[in-house]
Amino acid sequence: MLRRFATNRSGNFAIMFGLAMVPIVGAVALAVDYTAASRQRSELHNAADAAALALARRGDELSQLEAEQLADEFIQAHFAGSYSDLTVVKTDDTWSVAVAASSATRFAKIFGVDASSVSVESAATFALNTYEIGLVLDTTGSMRGEKLEQLKSAATELVDTMAESAVDPDMVKMALVPFSSFVNVGPQFGPQFDADGKVTREAAPWLDMRGKNPIPQVELAHNLSRFQMFHHLGQEWEGCIETRPPHKDIAYDVTDAPATSKDRRSLFVPAFSIDEPDDRSRTGRPLYPNSYLEDDGTTLRDPKRKRLREKYHVELQGSGDPDLIGGLLDTVTDVLFEEPPAVDDSRAVFWSGENWSKGPNLDCQAQPILPLTSDYDLIKERIDGLVAEGATNMLEGVTWGWRVLSPGEPFAEGRAKSVANNEKIMIFLTDGANTWNQLSNSLGSMYSSFGYAVDERLVSAGSGAVMVSNAMDTKTLAGCTNAKADGITIYVIRLELQDKSTGTLLSQCATSEAHYFDVPDAATLDETFGKIADSIRRVRISS
Repeated sequence: MLRRFATNRSGNFAIMFGLAMVPIVGAVALAVDYTAASRQRSELHNAADAAALALARRGDELSQLEAEQLADEFIQAHFAGSYSDLTVVKTDDTWSVAVAASSATRFAKIFGVDASSVSVESAATFALNTYEIGLVLDTTGSMRGEKLEQLKSAATELVDTMAESAVDPDMVKMALVPFSSFVNVGPQFGPQFDADGKVTREAAPWLDMRGKNPIPQVELAHNLSRFQMFHHLGQEWEGCIETRPPHKDIAYDVTDAPATSKDRRSLFVPAFSIDEPDDRSRTGRPLYPNSYLEDDGTTLRDPKRKRLREKYHVELQGSGDPDLIGGLLDTVTDVLFEEPPAVDDSRAVFWSGENWSKGPNLDCQAQPILPLTSDYDLIKERIDGLVAEGATNMLEGVTWGWRVLSPGEPFAEGRAKSVANNEKIMIFLTDGANTWNQLSNSLGSMYSSFGYAVDERLVSAGSGAVMVSNAMDTKTLAGCTNAKADGITIYVIRLELQDKSTGTLLSQCATSEAHYFDVPDAATLDETFGKIADSIRRVRISS
């Protein structure tokens, strides 16, 4: 029996398996401990990154003690375990954070290892970039009340935040572009006249001083200076601009194509709201909002020459059709301005709740653009002075937001595109869909930056509101796309707006999904602008 037992091998496999399991179980146990240690290291590294970023955002304003306290707060907030050996070092523009931690092992104790230790180091550099920021803000009638007040508060806070991060004021320049039906470039760019109507100072060279741009217009003749028309009527041009129509392969309306006297179609045309007919409905309600001159029996069917003579007391000189492009009126002196007519500048009664004075500036409701500046008090003053009037024309907001950031005229305060570490940023906010009020009269619409519907600069006359809105959306998106291709970063804020198609347009306008903010409540605008400010201020992890 003993011999059989000694030679019996039937249990060898079980014994060998049992012996083999010892290192296998040990390896698995060590793997569990290693995984736990790796997870702890990752969490600790994330906490160190957060601390380094927080320090870098504060730049040079922290003492060593304050820096250590701030780093400690961020480590505690982002790391659940205990840690030690926290050190904080600043070298030039870089903050470095080193920290260690240990955790008890579960299985390595078998091998005499009671705890594992990890140490990490992170560094963040505050990039001394320069920033040019255009605040493009919807100031249409729908923004009245609490929304506008919340916007003013949030925008002002953004200015303060960006100003605080600027080591030098020139590092952060900001512009303000309010928009509604029009954008207002500022009346200071217009010409000056003497008492006899002679020009004593030319308009800015990018403005159409002499009516050379052959822009379609139902009443005003080509080669007729709108600036002289303002002066003749005893009115001051308030600064609003029409949209430049595209021509052939040049999309003047959705690009930053330079305005030059060598290309008359590139010139910006001053907005001039014509004297509209004084027709009334059967109930006595005005069919047009802006009748401010005596019509003297004229109608929109009469030739422009007759209407200009009878209503405006302006005589076009020479023979032939004054509407011919390149025709007779080559200088502002080729028009005879007679005794000016009386302008009725009483309140327009076409709308309820509005208090607009009739005249050639009726629809110019937007406040003037403030070009790029580092005068932060002035920026905040202009933000505080915003008022809400007019309809939504996002195209004009986008394109002029782009133009204030570009280095060329009309606003040349922007740095050259070749300047290193300079960021051009547009923050675009709106609470409404593109709107151009269509009217059931012979002009077909309110006056806007596209003229009148009958001018057919945007769509064919008689097009419905949906077709008009779609055309404006298409051009708005083209403007956004072109601006982004030109190096402009666009943040978009959609404020309390439920329209799905407009939401799609705005999200596509933004540089990326991270640059688009859908804000359902104006009360949270402070938070939204704060997120944008944090995103703009460039802090990078360097190790």
